[in-house]
Amino acid sequence: MCKRYREHAKGLGLFKTLAQKREKIPAVDLLIGAVNVWCWEKDPVAIVRDMTAAGIGRILWSNRGTPEAIAAMNEMGGILTGRYDIYQDLMDPDLIARGIIRGGNDVWTQAGWPKDIILDARGKWIPGWGVKGKDGVLHPCGVLCDSRAVEYAKARVPADLREHPYRARFIDTTTASPWRECYSPDHPMTRGQSREWKMRLLEYMSKDNGLVTGCETGHDASVPFLHYLGGMLGLGPYRVPDAGRDMRRIWDEVPERVAKFQLGHRYRLPLWELVYHDCVVAQWYWGDYNNKLPSLWDKRDLFNALYGTPPMFMFDKKLWEEQRDRFAESYRATCPVARATGYSEMTDHQFLTRDRDVQRTRFANGVTVTVNFAETPKAVDGLGELAPMSARVEGM
Repeated sequence: MCKRYREHAKGLGLFKTLAQKREKIPAVDLLIGAVNVWCWEKDPVAIVRDMTAAGIGRILWSNRGTPEAIAAMNEMGGILTGRYDIYQDLMDPDLIARGIIRGGNDVWTQAGWPKDIILDARGKWIPGWGVKGKDGVLHPCGVLCDSRAVEYAKARVPADLREHPYRARFIDTTTASPWRECYSPDHPMTRGQSREWKMRLLEYMSKDNGLVTGCETGHDASVPFLHYLGGMLGLGPYRVPDAGRDMRRIWDEVPERVAKFQLGHRYRLPLWELVYHDCVVAQWYWGDYNNKLPSLWDKRDLFNALYGTPPMFMFDKKLWEEQRDRFAESYRATCPVARATGYSEMTDHQFLTRDRDVQRTRFANGVTVTVNFAETPKAVDGLGELAPMSARVEGM
């Protein structure tokens, strides 16, 4: 089924490999096999140096920094420096002026209020992301019309890059939110036009600015323009509660739906990987990263190895120092496989046992990954006994 869809995607013009994208943007190679790191410490250079000293040599650093810090990380080798950005939400400036919303967010497109927000068929603006104000009320943002997003990006990105030598940019919400209609008489938009404008925004980031570009969750309309998708591995309904808001919280308890479906090896199928593994790097969601639920960390690493995808870490300095060795172990278990297979098609996925505990993936370059998700050893033809919760990689 996936291979038939892969051929269909080629016919639609959606298919473009990471190897082809690397020809235009050489920094794409820094993405392949790199752990995506979200960390808000004021001295990112010191953190990255300690990570490399621990053996974590390929890093997508996703949080912005000073021009000096970004330049220093660029010089280290193996570091892909990036930052967060968004072209969807803007807050009623009256709420900011009255102090109900603290200061506003510098990535909101505030200049667009109210002239550039989406209006529904009744002429009312539609609610976007909610922000809790000092009054305890959750106040919704307005939503920027997709037809206006590129102009705001043109006003923001080149000026930012003149001072900050970023090589990557993560665009929030664009491939996670729906195609929308806009009934504003100044910028009317159909859902089809919404899709077109969203893709123009992503194309502007990658083609016009030469940035390794990521987006949230994912949609295959974006495959020609993107390099990675933060959230494609993390199914929205099966994340922990408030994963998009309470991102830094580490969960000791495991909600049933997370264990059963998000990390349930008897339910998951690598459909995206079987179609697009060699086109876009799939990652976990930034509120659903490898170290989010420590009791499931090993299992998440196994999925990364099986799918040939890199992990995602989120930590502060204290958590990094407490679990430095565990982070390094996670990197060793996943990133070499992601590096070895990153440019290759996933050609097959198999359940090797009736209970689905043992699974195998094959890649076009000859790499084969066999994983035992069970808590007990399993006999595998040709491999002998596979240890509990372990992966066997061949062909690297």
